[in-house]
Amino acid sequence: MKLFNKLSLKAKLFFFNGILVFFLITVSIVAQVGIHSSNITIEELASNESSHWLNQSLIVKSDIQALLRLAFEPYAISKGVTGAPIKDVTDSLNTFNQNLNKFAAESKFTPEEQEKYKKLVTSWQALREEANKTLENMQKGILKREEINAQIIKIEDAFLNINDILSDILAGLRKKTLTLHTSAQIKEKIYLVGLILLFVLTLLISAFSFIFSIRLNKKFKNISKELFERSNEITTVVTSLKKSSDSLGHAITEQSHSIHDTTAAINQMTSTVNNTTGNTKELYEVSKSSSEKAENGKMIMTHLVTSVETIQKSNEQLQDISEIIVQINSKTTVINDIVAKTELLSLNASIESARAGEQGKGFAVVAEEVGNLAKISGKSAKDIQDLITKSEEQVNKILEITKTRVIEVKGVTNNAQKSFDDISQNVDSLSSFIEKITMATQEQEIGIKQISSAMEQIEKSTQNIQSSIQVTSECTESLVKQGIKLDSSSKEIEILINGTH
Repeated sequence: MKLFNKLSLKAKLFFFNGILVFFLITVSIVAQVGIHSSNITIEELASNESSHWLNQSLIVKSDIQALLRLAFEPYAISKGVTGAPIKDVTDSLNTFNQNLNKFAAESKFTPEEQEKYKKLVTSWQALREEANKTLENMQKGILKREEINAQIIKIEDAFLNINDILSDILAGLRKKTLTLHTSAQIKEKIYLVGLILLFVLTLLISAFSFIFSIRLNKKFKNISKELFERSNEITTVVTSLKKSSDSLGHAITEQSHSIHDTTAAINQMTSTVNNTTGNTKELYEVSKSSSEKAENGKMIMTHLVTSVETIQKSNEQLQDISEIIVQINSKTTVINDIVAKTELLSLNASIESARAGEQGKGFAVVAEEVGNLAKISGKSAKDIQDLITKSEEQVNKILEITKTRVIEVKGVTNNAQKSFDDISQNVDSLSSFIEKITMATQEQEIGIKQISSAMEQIEKSTQNIQSSIQVTSECTESLVKQGIKLDSSSKEIEILINGTH
C-alpha cells in the first residue's frame, strides 16, 4: 500500500487499467481451455462407447452364427467331426465374457445402470452354462436332432434377451452422452455470456476510471481555489499585523514620555524618603523589641494553655478512676456476699453428707468442690481489694500533681501579665514614632500623586501594548495555521500528481 501511494497519478491509472486487461485476458484463456477440454472429453467418451458396443454386437453375432452352423451339421456331429465349430463357439463365448468384464472394469455405472448390468451378467451366466452343457452333450452324441434344435432355439432366445439388455444399456449411455454434449453446449454459452459480461464490466470500470479522473481534476481545481483563498487570507492577516505593529510603536513612544515624568517625581521623593528612613530605623528597633516581648508573651501563654490542658486531662483521669473505684467496690461487695453464702452452703452440705453416710459421699465431694470455689472467690475478693487500695493511691498522686500544676499555672499567669505590661509601654513609644512617620508621609503624598498619575499613563500605554500584542499574537497564530494548511494542500497536490518518493 505504501509503495502504491508513492506512484504518480498517471502511473496509478496505468497500473489499474493494466490489471483489468490482464484479468480479462486470463479469464478468456481459462474459459477457452475449459470449453475445449470439455468438448474433447465428450468426444472421447462417445468414441469409446461406440467402439465398445460395436465389438459386443459383433461378438453376439459371431456366437449366434457359430451355434447356427453347429445346429445344421448333424451329420458331422454324429460322425464325431465337431472340433472346429465347437472350438469357434467356445472361443466366441470366452471373447464375449472377456469384453464384458473389461467393459465393467472401465465403466462407472449409475444405480440404474448397475441394476441393468447385474441382470445382464445373470442372463449371460445362464446362457454360457446352457451353451457349454449343449456343446458337451453334442460331443458325446447323446442328444437327438430335435433336442439340439430345441437347445439352439433356447440359446438364441437367451442371446436375444442379452442383446435387448445390451441395447437398453447402450441407449442409456448414448442418452448420457447426449446430455453431456448438451451440457457442454450450455456451458459454452454460459462461458460466452460470462465473457460478454466481463467485457461489459471492463467497460464500466473504464468508465468509472474516466469519471474518477474527471472528479480528480475537479478536486485539483478546488484545491487550487482553496490555495488562492488561503493566499488572500494570509495577505489580509499580514496587513492587520502591520497595523498592529504601528500601533504598538506609538504606544511605546507614549510610555517613554510617561517614564520620564515618573523619573522626575521619583527624584523629588528621594529627599523625603531619606528623612523617613531615620524615623523608620527607630521605629524598627522599637518594633523589634515589641516583637520580642510579644514572642515571650506568646510562649508564656502557650505554657499556660499546656498546663490548663494537663490539668483538664488529670481531672478527666480522676473522674474515670473514681467511677472505676465505685464499680469495683460494688463488685467486691457482691463477691463477698457470694463467698459467705457459698461457704455456708458448703458447710451445710458437708454436715448433711456426713449424716447420710455412704449415700452422701458423692454429695460430700460436691460440697468440697463448692468450698474450694468459695476459697478461690475469697482470694479474688482479696485481689480486688488490693486493686482498690492501689487505685486510691493513684488517685492521691494525681491529686498532688493537680495541685502542683495549678500552682504552675498561677506563676505562668503572673509572668504573662508582666510581659503584657512591658508590651503596653513599648506600644506607647511606638505611637509617638508613628506620629512622626505620619508627618513625613504627608510630605511624600505630593510626590506619590505625581507617581500615581505617571503610573496611570504607563498603565494605559501598557494596556494598549498588551492589546496590540494580543492582536499581533492572534494574527501570527492565524498566519501560521494558514501556512500549515497551504503547505498541506501543496503536498497533497504534489502527491496526487507526482506521487511520493
